[in-house]
Amino acid sequence: TRARRSVRDRLKSGRRLAQSSRPAASMRGRMGVGAFLAVLLTALLQLPLCAAKVHVVQVRLGNNATASRWQFVGKFGFGLGTGKYQMRIRELAPGRLIEAGKLEIEAYLDEDWPAAETVPVPCHRRAYSKRVRPASVGVGGGWGPWHKGGITQAVRPHVWYFALAACGAEFLGGALELEVEFQAMQDSGSHFSIESEWSQQSG
Repeated sequence: TRARRSVRDRLKSGRRLAQSSRPAASMRGRMGVGAFLAVLLTALLQLPLCAAKVHVVQVRLGNNATASRWQFVGKFGFGLGTGKYQMRIRELAPGRLIEAGKLEIEAYLDEDWPAAETVPVPCHRRAYSKRVRPASVGVGGGWGPWHKGGITQAVRPHVWYFALAACGAEFLGGALELEVEFQAMQDSGSHFSIESEWSQQSG
């Protein structure tokens, strides 16, 4: 009888010990996952939004009565060397643009951008643009071809501003609804704008 009682006591003690150790192990697991998520969230919050590899924006070009024929698309700070950029366009409401080659991409240097913004007639702002090139739109709502360019800088970094204009375009309806995909890259291959690289180095 005493032997049986001793065995039962040892079994009960073992069960209590196992039950008491489970919450501790579970707590350690939860603490590990929580710490990992906290570190991941902190890292994501520190990433600048403007440093995205791909920038997609919707623009509305009109006949000046319904909307401006000129719209800002995006900007990117290029460092020394030869950086690259590319842009493609598609219609959100296909069939309104009569001549697909009448849109233009305008690139402005940061030194000229403030003066360009003060010009009251948007289509006259291209006088301050360093580069103007025709742009094609995709057919049937699909993406058009990539329009590629390069920016070479040897003295100091500059921020370049990009706009899309429909100053010579004809289209049906009151406005032209477009989606623009813009990508830029440093000479080093980095997709971070120069001001984002500075903030990372200072951090």
